[in-house]
Amino acid sequence: MTDDLKIFFRPNGQDDWHYICDSWKKSFKESLNFHSPNYFPEITAYINRLVNLPTTQLTMAVDPDDPDFIFGYMCHDAQSIHYIFTRQCFRRADVAKRLVTEHLDTNQPIIATSWTRACEHINRQYNGAIRYEPRQTWNTKKRKKRNGRLPTVTDNPA
Repeated sequence: MTDDLKIFFRPNGQDDWHYICDSWKKSFKESLNFHSPNYFPEITAYINRLVNLPTTQLTMAVDPDDPDFIFGYMCHDAQSIHYIFTRQCFRRADVAKRLVTEHLDTNQPIIATSWTRACEHINRQYNGAIRYEPRQTWNTKKRKKRNGRLPTVTDNPA
């Protein structure tokens, strides 16, 4: 299936946003070992801040015959992966690997700000080329303290 799947890469469009945000939030939550009542508001705020940074790109891996059908996507900048996602039924087709090899230099160190199974798999294939550095995105927006505590996002800013 790896070589059989034809993929077209394109930048994200306005119609992609709901799918990106929903799949990112749900798939990342599945990878966590804890549950928090603040997870969805906090991750939504984080995604919104991250994708609005001037260097951030969202690259979609789509069906060339139907560019609205998304196989997966990668949120990245020049040499960092912020998040990479592939639909469950296409995970053995190397969609994530192809996103990385087409858009990042695998001969140079790659920083991952979110560690996912896709990053782990690609890291093994490229002999440790991906380095996990979550702090790269922690300060995407300065947050003011109130009464000595950081405020908590309570609603969906999207």
